[in-house]
Amino acid sequence: MDDLQPGKHTGNIRERRLVERTSTSSTYTAEIKLSAVPIHQLKLRDSSLHGACLVVKKDSSILNHLEVDQALNIRFHSSDRSSPAGIFKIEIRHITEGRPGRFDGHYLVGVQIIERLTGN
Repeated sequence: MDDLQPGKHTGNIRERRLVERTSTSSTYTAEIKLSAVPIHQLKLRDSSLHGACLVVKKDSSILNHLEVDQALNIRFHSSDRSSPAGIFKIEIRHITEGRPGRFDGHYLVGVQIIERLTGN
């Protein structure tokens, strides 16, 4: 799924992204802190200049506090110094149940990056 091009067909699903996504290594995480909810660290599936896809376990309590069109601040961490890290304002674009296989038992949370609030 990493080499999808805008408008390219993959089976029955049409890729609608305008910007190509890049797979992230397992050392790239996102930290979400909401009031009255413990901090959650999530893995990133892929990212672009304008968005990312977070992987959330199906039974994670954070899912009860996330909804489409919700805006929140998120901290991206990376052990790779060339990758952007810091706090970003994001908006949730979709919450999709993972397909059987690699993402079975997970939800994929697609986010749009609105702006960078701080670096590292």
